[in-house]
Amino acid sequence: LDSRDLEERVVWRLARCRDYLAGNLTPYFETGVDTVEDAAYRLTRAAISLARSIPLGAQAFVALETVEVLRKHGLKGVYGLLLRKEFLAAADLLCRVLGINKQNWPLSVHELSAAI
Repeated sequence: LDSRDLEERVVWRLARCRDYLAGNLTPYFETGVDTVEDAAYRLTRAAISLARSIPLGAQAFVALETVEVLRKHGLKGVYGLLLRKEFLAAADLLCRVLGINKQNWPLSVHELSAAI
């Protein structure tokens, strides 16, 4: 097997040299095409990492979190994020309306939402 492999490598190298001298050498790989989506992905990733390195206010942090979820998961991820926050707000409202507090029933909003 080793002698056959060596023979195939030599034949391959000779064919590559012949093609090079003839001026029609085929590259080993195709060069990648940089699409607009690829550039946008790199740009948003760089902008998010830059924005995370500086102190931000609450509104800017929410906008940054939304952009990051949108970049990672698309619109379905943003919808899930909004529904999760709405659900937690509804569970918190339910706790306040029913008078559930730490003394009566020591459950957090997360535990209550998991129980629902």
